[in-house]
Amino acid sequence: MTKSKKTLGPWKGLALALAALLGVEAFVLASGMAENAWLARRNPSGTAFTRRHAWENGQQVVLQWRPLGEISDQLKRAILVSEDDAFFEHEGVDFKELKASWELNQKKQKTLRGGSTISMQLVKNLYFSKAKNFLRKANEILLTLDLERRLGKDRILELYLNVVEFGPGVYGAE
Repeated sequence: MTKSKKTLGPWKGLALALAALLGVEAFVLASGMAENAWLARRNPSGTAFTRRHAWENGQQVVLQWRPLGEISDQLKRAILVSEDDAFFEHEGVDFKELKASWELNQKKQKTLRGGSTISMQLVKNLYFSKAKNFLRKANEILLTLDLERRLGKDRILELYLNVVEFGPGVYGAE
């Protein structure tokens, strides 16, 4: 009986660590999904990126909100062409583009191109840091699919254009 307790020791620790990780992930996803539902009715006052900017620079970022109809059509087209030309055709995640980007980056042994859609970039800006890892990307994909299910494309584009960082410390299409 003592022998079986010893062999269960490492597995028990691993199981507890995995359970804790899954609990944290469930909390992150549930929080993000609740926030996604809220975004259908309200504009965010900030993002993970603006909070990080405020912490690093000691100055609060105040988003100057513009309804989609007040944002220049030229800017909208430029963003769509440069960031996600299939924006109105996919459901938030372009798996073909993600795969192509991953394969190119693996082949060249460095990040040459990303495969994130506008919706994925919005989720990253709203909820996550700039850290790049598999777990963050998985959460980003799940929250993006939820965001697309809850919000229309016009609302997603409006949110994106109002919160994305266009340059150092420049957030949104003011």
